[in-house]
Amino acid sequence: MSKPSTAAERPAKVAVVDYGAGNLRSVAKALERSGLEVTVTDDPAVVRSADGVVLPGVGGALDVVIPVYKGLDYTAACIRSVLEAENERPVEAVVVNDCSPDEEIAALLEMLAESGHITLLTNEENLGFVESVNRGMALHPDRDAVILHSDAVVANDWLDRLAWHAQREPGTGILQYLHDAQVDILANGTKLIPAGCADVDPDLHIQGVVTETRKPHPGLFISDPGVC
Repeated sequence: MSKPSTAAERPAKVAVVDYGAGNLRSVAKALERSGLEVTVTDDPAVVRSADGVVLPGVGGALDVVIPVYKGLDYTAACIRSVLEAENERPVEAVVVNDCSPDEEIAALLEMLAESGHITLLTNEENLGFVESVNRGMALHPDRDAVILHSDAVVANDWLDRLAWHAQREPGTGILQYLHDAQVDILANGTKLIPAGCADVDPDLHIQGVVTETRKPHPGLFISDPGVC
């Protein structure tokens, strides 16, 4: 006959407080990978009964600002990839609808906002990419932010890797990520990665390049040939 489980044997219960900000799924996933029993809640009774409490976004949240105008399929894939990526840092997807003429895009964004998956800002007139980015970044001026094109697709712990580079050098102000097209350019001879990173194999897919450039390289700087 099996013994009843004791408090010492059961996983610790952790309450992730849902106060209406940030992508709490990324926080919960990170805690669950550590073997904890996680509940996302706004119920004070559940919080009081938990072994531990996490207030996501306090001092560590990142905003991913995504201006949107056209391209329903691209936009949906982009937002889905941000929400499903497995990062330890809490993430808030701030989507700016730049007065899109596509009613399906507007409906999708409103549905995601109502379900708490994204924070939605809607421009009453088309302001363009730069002003939409500025509006999104102004929402939380105390946070670091990543600007993401609505046709981009991210994966795995992409944001943690980007944050790792930002934290390596205290004086870092701006970082640029690589995408597949840039890696193709790199393989064709254009030097996007400087001499300090000469050991990076140019034939690697972007995931491999990002993994390699996470290793210590003095003076790492990744430049962008221009995508806007």
